[in-house]
Amino acid sequence: MIYNDVHEAKDTYKDLVPSHNIEAYDFSILNGDSFHYVTNQKDITEKLLQPFSFFETSRPFIMNRGNHETRGSFSRLFKKLFGYPENKFYQSFKLGPIYWILLDSGEDKPDTHEVYGGTVDYDNYRKEQAIWLEKVLQSKERKASQHTVVVSHIPIFHSDDWHGTLHNRSCFHPLFQKYKIDAMITGHTHKYGYYPPDKDHNYTIFIGGGPKVGERTIIDVNGDKKSLDIKMIKDNGDVLGHLKKA
Repeated sequence: MIYNDVHEAKDTYKDLVPSHNIEAYDFSILNGDSFHYVTNQKDITEKLLQPFSFFETSRPFIMNRGNHETRGSFSRLFKKLFGYPENKFYQSFKLGPIYWILLDSGEDKPDTHEVYGGTVDYDNYRKEQAIWLEKVLQSKERKASQHTVVVSHIPIFHSDDWHGTLHNRSCFHPLFQKYKIDAMITGHTHKYGYYPPDKDHNYTIFIGGGPKVGERTIIDVNGDKKSLDIKMIKDNGDVLGHLKKA
């Protein structure tokens, strides 16, 4: 199950578990903006680890950074607090029939924006990920998988025309098209959306909702050798988008 944009609304973690059944899940992904800012250990403990303890004490979860996870002095310690293979905030792995690719979409503003004070270089960071992404999309492990799902915080379509959106699109979209992923799961906008393949993208895009009650969503991913089944479920139980792919 994939969360996004919880923004410190601690009850959300339990509220959104479909049928309140964690036994159905092998792992969970927090796809960005679990926090506003991370300034001390108390933020991590009280705003995430304690409210999510019903799940994360018995099953693994992945902290996939959003733009807010890059903010606050304690964000620099994320690699000591959460496991990141090869010491990178992006990663890929095969689990069952699904090949998972988790990207770090970075910040939404240009690197030159005054709020960063000249301390960031997300453009080159995304270019670095694009080089890596093409390699993993051509890997034997990925080719041996029945399905490919990409998880990244900032959507590259059906969002806005800010720098982060457009630069993520220019870096990653051509590779998604060329190597034919099945779905991209995102958040960031606080406005849920489900977008099947169209003239702009040949893969399905999910955009999870925001942190307010009535706008919250969770994304349920299930796969076997025969099919891929992804549902976006609202906090009242309504299914807002459903990809069923054989």
